[in-house]
Amino acid sequence: MGIFTRHTGKIIIKIDEFFDNMEDGLLTFKGAIGSYLNKDSETFRDYLKRIDKLEPGADRKQKSIENDMIIHGILPQHRSEVADLLLSLSMRIIM
Repeated sequence: MGIFTRHTGKIIIKIDEFFDNMEDGLLTFKGAIGSYLNKDSETFRDYLKRIDKLEPGADRKQKSIENDMIIHGILPQHRSEVADLLLSLSMRIIM
């Protein structure tokens, strides 16, 4: 049996999508800060709305990755480390 299964490949794709979502959140946050500093309140509100839409998607993706790892028994000895890493990255974006 190979180390990487069909399920592993799907989880890798989900992790990549999670990182894309985080990157989009960071860029949106950067834009929000810029518009705030430039006193452009309308654009700032637009950025905040976008952030409000991005965050639940990242949370769902994070939970989906964790669930898939449990259901398919992928990296059981490292599952908690992967979950902690995703949570840590997500929390750093919020703070």
